[in-house]
Amino acid sequence: MISLLALLLLSGPNIGEPPMVVQPSWIQTPTGDDIGRVTPYLESPPAEVQVLMACRITGAGRLEACSIRSETPAGLGYGAAALALAPAFRMPDVDMDGRPVAGRMVQIPIIWKNTPE
Repeated sequence: MISLLALLLLSGPNIGEPPMVVQPSWIQTPTGDDIGRVTPYLESPPAEVQVLMACRITGAGRLEACSIRSETPAGLGYGAAALALAPAFRMPDVDMDGRPVAGRMVQIPIIWKNTPE
């Protein structure tokens, strides 16, 4: 019984969450300027940073209650930067199949690639 409970607790973040929009269609996404404003300044930034952000979608297609599911490498501030970008995203009020998106979840992968100058 304890191992089953542990399995349920550790089996992933989707338990008890609203359904996901798996193929989001965006009306608005962050601009390069938006991304530049929130990107952490580091003397030696990593070549690539990957962040996975999960958010609930409002009736107006905006994002709310966002959280960071993963950040690799962690601890450099890119998770916070991704959260700061959330207001710049907007989707239609229905998904590609015509179903309302309000109250559903979406996961957004955000990747920063730093090129040597």
